[in-house]
Amino acid sequence: MKVLMILVILVSFLQSCVGSFDYYMLSEIWPPGYCHNNPCRRHGPKFSKFIIHGLWPQNTTPCETSKLEEFPRDTLGKLEKDWPSITHKPNGLFWQNEWDKHGSCSMLPQIDYFKLTLDLYGRADIKEILRKEGIVSQIGDVKRYTKYQIENAIKSHPNIDAKPQLICYQGNLAEVRLCFDKSPGHKYKNCSTSYTCPLDNIKLPYLYPKLPVMEPEEAELLRAIPPL
Repeated sequence: MKVLMILVILVSFLQSCVGSFDYYMLSEIWPPGYCHNNPCRRHGPKFSKFIIHGLWPQNTTPCETSKLEEFPRDTLGKLEKDWPSITHKPNGLFWQNEWDKHGSCSMLPQIDYFKLTLDLYGRADIKEILRKEGIVSQIGDVKRYTKYQIENAIKSHPNIDAKPQLICYQGNLAEVRLCFDKSPGHKYKNCSTSYTCPLDNIKLPYLYPKLPVMEPEEAELLRAIPPL
């Protein structure tokens, strides 16, 4: 009887550890829109697809972090292609920050967290989903869309069937966030409503915003950031 009680307590403890967050939120950014409100790189590759911002466990308890481990070569290649830093942070520092703030709360080993993020991202091509519904990015940014059009295009896709969360900066679509159940299989689930996008006149910008010339002091500070 005493052994049974100990097992019950142990199982309850383990469940409380695993259950320290409610669900996952995957943030994908549209770089031309995201850079309207964030300090993006002036040089380097320009992306014309949605790329990963991060996978964020929601409603977490305090988490312990660790130094970023070396990635297997194939995983590193996928991270560089689908989860690059477009700000002044080197990729390694960006991934470390995402792990510190979010990944360490996932209750997953480090490599499993990054692989899960890549897997969830690979389930749906948001740009292609929007394109099939006539929501496109083009030179001149002449087209405008309603929040309902964008939400419904994503929600009505048979692979998703769940409401996304949209983030806009100055009327430009910057992020699409998709939510997933934390249980094995990680089914899509409805995200909470976002109020950062207007109801209409939303743009999917084609061009990156014009950036100011970098001051010498800023350039010196950036050069001083050690690579990971």
